[in-house]
Parts: sequence; structure tokens; C-alpha cells
Amino acid sequence: SVEIRYPVVAPRARRSSAPVHHRPYPAVLFAPGYDITPDGYSELLDTWVRAGLVVVGVSFPDTNPTAVARARYGDPEDDIVNQPADMAFLERSVAAAADGVPSPCGVLRGLVDPGELALAGQSDGGATVAMLAYDQEYAALAANPSTTPVARDDGGGSSDAAVAVTTGEGSGPRAADVARVRAAVV
Repeated sequence: SVEIRYPVVAPRARRSSAPVHHRPYPAVLFAPGYDITPDGYSELLDTWVRAGLVVVGVSFPDTNPTAVARARYGDPEDDIVNQPADMAFLERSVAAAADGVPSPCGVLRGLVDPGELALAGQSDGGATVAMLAYDQEYAALAANPSTTPVARDDGGGSSDAAVAVTTGEGSGPRAADVARVRAAVV
């Protein structure tokens, strides 16, 4: 399942929770760690929303708290090998919905800029995003082996793609700092 968080007008100015319709927003597709849902990251995800990002958080089918509690055999965490495919499916689905392709989630139409999708994750979710980023980079190189860099440079020193991988306990970037970075944060 997924949960979508998006910028809205202050409650006094508007009573509905309909998205503010300006230009399409960049979006972050967020993968949580093992045995936790995106709600466990509310402070971080809400900071990103206040910074003007749409956040699509996923609960993986076999490693969310309900599935872990119901597991009767094996180690549900072993499903991490399938999670990059889940994230790739989510990425394609969000981009298609944002492009106006009929979707179960019509709220994304016109809300998300399909050209500005970032992937982020924490713990096993971070490993999932790193595996997907590696897989996509490898696929891009395999499709065009003469291309050395996967990310295109616009001539001004910035590229289309960026990946930041942080590790540590309590020593990582603050949510407010991460919200200002336009990169995939793992």
C-alpha cells in the first residue's frame, strides 16, 4: 500500500484537503525500513511536504508491521530482494499517473512532475533504493555502453541524477537540511 502526502493551503484559508494547484511538484518516493510504515517517519516526510514536495510512502507487502507479525515461517526481511522491483513499479505508476494515464490514484494527475521524481529510503528501505539506483544505472549503461556518465550534464555543472548515501546513528543530516537537497537520499 502507499500513502501520499502533498502540500495544501492552510486550514483557515481552505477547508478541504485538496492539493494546492500551482505547478506540478517534485516528488519523493520513500521506502521505510524493515517492520515500519511511512508514518514512523512523519516528522521527516512532513518536513519534505512543507518544503514543497509530494511524498509517496510505500509499505512493502512482506516487511510491513502487519506482515511481519503474521509471518509463520522464514524471515520476512529476506523479501528485501523483491523490494527494488516494488519501488520500480511505484516509480512507473506515479510517473504514469502524473502524466494523466488512468490510475487508481487520480490525485497525482497534474500534482506531480513526472520528470522530477526522487527515491529515498532508510535502513532496509535505503538498501532497496540503492539497489534500484544501481540497477537503473547498470541498465542505462547496458543500453548505451558508449555512454560513460549515466547522468546528463546540462553544461552548468549540474546533472539530471544525484545519489546521496548516508549512514550512521544520529550523525546523519537533519530533516530540514535534506529537504533542501534535490537528490535521491538513501
